[in-house]
Amino acid sequence: GQPQNDLDRAFRADGVIERFVEQLHHHLTPNGYALVLLSSEGDEAYFLNLFRQRGYQIKIEARQDLPTEALSLYRLQKEKA
Repeated sequence: GQPQNDLDRAFRADGVIERFVEQLHHHLTPNGYALVLLSSEGDEAYFLNLFRQRGYQIKIEARQDLPTEALSLYRLQKEKA
C-alpha cells in the first residue's frame, strides 16, 4: 500500500514486491534460490501467487507464531524446464 509518512515507508510501499518478483531471476544462479520472509500481517497469498506466476517453486522452510503475527520463511526456486 501507499505509505502515509516516513516511518510508514519502513512497512509499505507501492510496487516493491512486484519489482522484486520481476527482477529476482537476474540475481539467481541456474540452481540458485531465494529465501523470503513473509508476515501474516501482509497479504502472503498475493505475494506467493506472484512468485508462482513467474515460475517459482515455493517451499515453506520455517514458520514462527508470535503473539501478534506469524512469520513464514519461504524458499523460492525457478521451476526446471
